[in-house]
Amino acid sequence: MAGQRVAVVTTNSTFPDSCSVRITILNPDASTLVANGCMSNGFINTQTLPSSGTYTLLIAASGTSTGTMRLQVYEVSPDSTSAITPGGSPMTVNISTPGQNGAFTFYGTAGQRVSLQVYGVSIPDTDVTIVRNVPLTAGQQYSIQMEYFQAAGGSSAKLRWSSPSTPKQIVPQSFLTPPGGPSGSGLKGEYYANTTLSGTPALIRTDPVVDFTWGGGSPGAGIGGSNWSARWTGQVQAQYSEQYSFCTASDDGVRLWVDGNLLIDRWAPQAETEWCYNTPVNLVSFWVGTGGTFLDTIVLPATGTYTIVIDPRGLDTGNMTLSLYNVPPDITGTITPGGPATTARLLTPGQNGIFTFSGTAGQRVSLRTSGVSIPSMDVSLIRNPVLLPLTAGQRYSIRMEYFQAGGGSIAKLRWSSPSTLNQSIPQAFLTPPGGSSGSGLRGEYYDAISFAAANLIRTDPVIDFNWGGGSPGLSIPAGNWSARWTGQVQAQYSEPYTFCTSTDDGVRLWVNGNLLVDKWGPQPEIEWCSNTPVNLVSAWVGTSGGYIDTIVLPATGTYTVVLDPRGDATGSTTVTLYDVPADITDAVVVGGSAATVNIGTPGQNGAVTFSGTAGQRVRLAMSGVSIPGTEVTIVRDPISLPLAAGQQYSIQMEYFEAGGAAFAKLKWSSPTSLKQILPQEFLTPPGGPSGSGLKGEYYNTMTISGTPLLIRTDPVIDSNWTGISPGSGIPRDGWSVRWTGQVQAEYSEPYTFCTESDDGARLWVNGNLLIDKWVPQLGTEWCSNTPVNLTGRWVGAGGTSIIDPIVLPATGTYTIAINPGGDATGSITLTLSETTTAPAAQPTSLSISPSTVPQGGCFVTTVGNAANMVIDVQFTFNNGSPITVYSWGTLDSTGQYTTCAGANEEPGTYRIVAVRNQLNSDWVLVDAALAVTPKQPTSLTMSPSIISPGGCFVTNVGNGANMTIDVQWTYNSGSPETVYSWASLDSNGQATVCASPDEQPGLYTIVAVRNRLNSEWVPVSATLTVEN
Repeated sequence: MAGQRVAVVTTNSTFPDSCSVRITILNPDASTLVANGCMSNGFINTQTLPSSGTYTLLIAASGTSTGTMRLQVYEVSPDSTSAITPGGSPMTVNISTPGQNGAFTFYGTAGQRVSLQVYGVSIPDTDVTIVRNVPLTAGQQYSIQMEYFQAAGGSSAKLRWSSPSTPKQIVPQSFLTPPGGPSGSGLKGEYYANTTLSGTPALIRTDPVVDFTWGGGSPGAGIGGSNWSARWTGQVQAQYSEQYSFCTASDDGVRLWVDGNLLIDRWAPQAETEWCYNTPVNLVSFWVGTGGTFLDTIVLPATGTYTIVIDPRGLDTGNMTLSLYNVPPDITGTITPGGPATTARLLTPGQNGIFTFSGTAGQRVSLRTSGVSIPSMDVSLIRNPVLLPLTAGQRYSIRMEYFQAGGGSIAKLRWSSPSTLNQSIPQAFLTPPGGSSGSGLRGEYYDAISFAAANLIRTDPVIDFNWGGGSPGLSIPAGNWSARWTGQVQAQYSEPYTFCTSTDDGVRLWVNGNLLVDKWGPQPEIEWCSNTPVNLVSAWVGTSGGYIDTIVLPATGTYTVVLDPRGDATGSTTVTLYDVPADITDAVVVGGSAATVNIGTPGQNGAVTFSGTAGQRVRLAMSGVSIPGTEVTIVRDPISLPLAAGQQYSIQMEYFEAGGAAFAKLKWSSPTSLKQILPQEFLTPPGGPSGSGLKGEYYNTMTISGTPLLIRTDPVIDSNWTGISPGSGIPRDGWSVRWTGQVQAEYSEPYTFCTESDDGARLWVNGNLLIDKWVPQLGTEWCSNTPVNLTGRWVGAGGTSIIDPIVLPATGTYTIAINPGGDATGSITLTLSETTTAPAAQPTSLSISPSTVPQGGCFVTTVGNAANMVIDVQFTFNNGSPITVYSWGTLDSTGQYTTCAGANEEPGTYRIVAVRNQLNSDWVLVDAALAVTPKQPTSLTMSPSIISPGGCFVTNVGNGANMTIDVQWTYNSGSPETVYSWASLDSNGQATVCASPDEQPGLYTIVAVRNRLNSEWVPVSATLTVEN
């Protein structure tokens, strides 16, 4: 019948794939109502029949495909509709028929804030959308305003509308009325000789319609061919009582209001583009599962009626409950570093707390949240956007720095303001130091990144460059160079300005002494603007409170602490912002007087330095501790080697490969050189030609012991041997190499050296041990300018502790770092002395018994010379990458510990690659092997054996305790067609599985139980009957 609503579902298809079948619904006149080309187990959503009569379902298989399917046509009940009130009672919707939707309407005002909680959901998959309705009433007049600007080039402006009864067309003159003018005569047009609609219009007239294409010409007397703007105002009368869509087509920017509602806002240069406000318009859409969800605060754009549409996917039906909250304004205020705490009470879901403070560049702050009743909350510290209020005609200092690291090279400087579009800063507003007004900026170009001595100096009219991969000028290379532009910028208007850079690669920008952009790193072309908030740090906080440790404010300006409860959480919290003074520093001498460190402010740390020599053994005693809890760490200070240009320095790198991935790289960097693989031209082997590389000695052990089986000159250290041998006589796994020779500095400046390796690496330069990471590890980069933690200890108030011995790996400066936990304060006394205590014993061997276990089986780990040691056993699967850390364990007095494989552990051969002594962080290369055999299910039963659609049954798998399985069924001995679920069996080998509510009745045969991890299908079977 006409107006009847239907949906079509196909299930139990035996066709080869989902798009093997096309289903078409034909109208009574044989025309097509709807067609879907992928209907092998598919769904045609609700269709409204246009007329009474007989409809035809046409089923067509693609190509030579054959098969069967079950087809069902649903009569879809009317959508469930009701009203919901922001801040009112929750509302529940029941979807009883596939294809049926739900809709809740509410009235809102412009600027109103609402949030939405969805809970009690039994519909598996639902799309929820909030739409804005804008129906017009026939014969009624509505205010209308359209604004337009023309920047350059083409110029066009058009205003169209459409509705169910009106095809898209220019809004006719008969429905437009200017302010105070005769009905149906058009709109008032005000034309300005600028792009900002500012000042007095140069031309005023009544335009019958807005349907203009001026090209590059003037719209009328007093207006130029470019850089002008217009505003049309009046009223529009609806022809029909229905939803209308309004469209603009313009070159360039446009804005449109109808009845006071901003419908279109595209205020930017553009080629002619059509923008439409299609009513209703989607404000937000999101997916909801049975766990429900929360939609955080949205701001309603206009006064009017809104609808929440509930659209279940496919065949899904069920219930859900919605609570629509009327969200009050966020709690706002100020907070002072070092001042009193402030409390925020956030009592409506979606409400946030916003607290601002003023900070200075380099200031250190920390933050504590206490008295928290909000179950879950994100706390963020944000640097507010920087909008510089400038005065028209006044000049301000400006400096932009840029570096190019390789590849593309782009540098652009732009600005915008309320009266100025985002554009390259014009030459007329830029002046170089001591140069002519409006001639540009002084550009200094350097052949390195150090800004040491300019190789090229010139005046650049504007900063709007794309050099591609080329050089910016004479004496400058195509890659790895830098530039600095300086001078003054003159404001055109008295208003706030936004400054932007767009670069590939790094950039920094100062205006009037303010650091506005600081993105000094390699990057593809990206725009950074001073009006963009910068999130400095975020942390999650629960009801136990939280603490954000010290951060350094990057610039002078305004900052904001944001309290954002997660989901529908509400409650209160107290925030304390600390002004953190400089860390406490002191120095001690080994064997000298003790040092006491007093920490007075949360976030303040202590640093006590001392000098030591390679191999020296020292003892650290900690006493008089009043800090509730603090971490004390002995750190080897960063090493940055000052080298002289052209001079040769000894270099040695060692590497071992323990299994799995295998690669080794040697890099360097300096103020003038970006980090890169150390080039061949600066490497010389012992007794070899200059610039030919390093001598490589390769061993078939992981300990660089015995006689090297392969010796050669490697041009650079940048190799990946994963899965292969490095050369003749060397195995694929379990080998090592030593590279030796000399490195020549390119510049006279400090250098940083880095290794990147899988597995262990050590590096010496000029006799200094810079890197010592002789451990199995996934690919990791270590650099000499990074502090190295040697050992540490957690100490509580009233306690004493001793670390003995600490073996210093190299001659140099060390730091004892005191880092109180959270917001703890107090004091601690440190005494450093020489010691004769020998280092902890090193494990000498490792074995396991038995050497073969089933999945879930246990074995005894025995470590030689390791009684009572804390260890970590890590395994490599089939000589691949380490995949499992079984457990930390404390060995007994005989050096033994029992470890169990997981119930679903991947069967195969495992090789132990390391045992770690947790306390002194040494990794000891000792070997053993373990074989894990698969545990196979032996039987499968279920109870009951007869269920109705949607019913549940218990799956019982013999020998399947704690196993993860997949139960798959065959319907009436056909192809497997339903995967019910992954199921984690309990300790009895049981799990509950439920059939789908629309499951096809009949006899099912279990065709497999899958052991998920090793992908084996085990042929154990049972039968299940599904009955209505």
